[in-house]
Amino acid sequence: MKYYGLIFLLSCSFLYCNANILQTKPASISEAQLKKLEEQWHTHFSWCWRSVRPNIDLAECSFCYEKQAASFALKICKIPVYWHKYRLIPNMQEVKDALFSPRYYFAHPLEHKDAMPKKATFEELASLVKHKKVVFYTGAGLSAQANVPTMSELEQSLEMRNGTLHLLKALIMRPGKMAEAFASFCRGAIYGEPTAAHRALTALAEKKQAAVITENVDLLQQRAGIAPLFSWSDELHSVTHKELQAVEVMICVGLSHDDRGLLAWYKHHNPQGIIVAIDFNKPSYLSNYDYLYQRDLQEALVMLEQAL
Repeated sequence: MKYYGLIFLLSCSFLYCNANILQTKPASISEAQLKKLEEQWHTHFSWCWRSVRPNIDLAECSFCYEKQAASFALKICKIPVYWHKYRLIPNMQEVKDALFSPRYYFAHPLEHKDAMPKKATFEELASLVKHKKVVFYTGAGLSAQANVPTMSELEQSLEMRNGTLHLLKALIMRPGKMAEAFASFCRGAIYGEPTAAHRALTALAEKKQAAVITENVDLLQQRAGIAPLFSWSDELHSVTHKELQAVEVMICVGLSHDDRGLLAWYKHHNPQGIIVAIDFNKPSYLSNYDYLYQRDLQEALVMLEQAL
């Protein structure tokens, strides 16, 4: 009998290791795990001023948030010339990430400039989600109605719209204020409340045993109860050709562009796969064979969850 138990455990281990993460129920997030995520949350944003010929970054402004504090550095040709509480020397983990982490892009971003995607009815959308193997892919539009500043609002708070010289002066003359502006953006991403759409998406993903991939850096989906797959994560780079072919429909929510080329990567491995966008405006990645459901995504996801 002990051998049967061992065989059972080995079989379960094999099945677990070979599970398709795209077709697996997202992991639940406990209060303790959420607290840890809040404490460990960090991000890094950079804005570059690039020359045309040669095509190099002449100047760069890098903002960082880690250990619940914000900092920035101004760099000329990658060399820091002015900084405010910025950690200039990388630690060993950052060196490893730079050397061994997967590349930022999956493929050249998918774009169809003059495409006319099919206009989906709610019944068609609900039918696809109900009867097909789906994955959800979310962008900034999902968090737009939450108390999370947009990139446009962030750039405005950092005074980037007033010209380069004004920005440089603000960084040097008011470094504390500029760092606090970035910290305010980050706190919104960490502590913002999830919307009805986030909660509906949690229920949908659990009902469908489907992954939620996100480009968003906020913790709103985690606050709604599940752990999404970040579009830059190692797990996604390990997904196989066969696993991508198993995904029949990619449901894009509040995603305006295929910035990371993830949709192009999906279509390359699964040309018959369907992309559905829930958005008011037509995203650039939709082809003539894909679908657009034009409705407020907050309403759409709640209705979709109720229909399943």
